[in-house]
Amino acid sequence: MGLFVLAMLQNGLAGGVIFGWASIDTTILSASDESGGAGLTLHETTLIFSRASSVAMLSSLILGILLDSYGPRVCSIISSCIIVVGCHIFASSHHFTGTSIGACLIGFGGPGITSSII
Repeated sequence: MGLFVLAMLQNGLAGGVIFGWASIDTTILSASDESGGAGLTLHETTLIFSRASSVAMLSSLILGILLDSYGPRVCSIISSCIIVVGCHIFASSHHFTGTSIGACLIGFGGPGITSSII
């Protein structure tokens, strides 16, 4: 239980630095549409990161079943496809909903690739 709490704290406190969220949070996502950004508020970008982090933590449960049932190659391919779709949605969206869905898909697929490599 202690390791679980430590993992949650680490992700909450250092996840943005490790995954680069801090660099896009105050620049690309908050820039106006005219400047090529998404024009999101700080509150919206924080919500996106929180949702994507939560989905990433829960996806291991689902992708773990896929990994155990079909092996690392299938899990890695499916996770990579989920990330590709998420990157496309994230990059092409200029609104909160699309950006949030894209980030959640990227967060969902990431642990599947990591688990497959291990």
